[in-house]
Amino acid sequence: MHSNRDNLHIEIILFERTLENIPKIEALETQLIREMKPIWNRQEKG
Repeated sequence: MHSNRDNLHIEIILFERTLENIPKIEALETQLIREMKPIWNRQEKG
């Protein structure tokens, strides 16, 4: 992270903690992993 600090972008997304938001949060996480392809998190979902 230190070697890439000039390219680092942090985004915070807040959700209200409710049962109805759980599927939205999981879908967003999957979408972000698929788009960003982080080397430390290689989940290959759907």
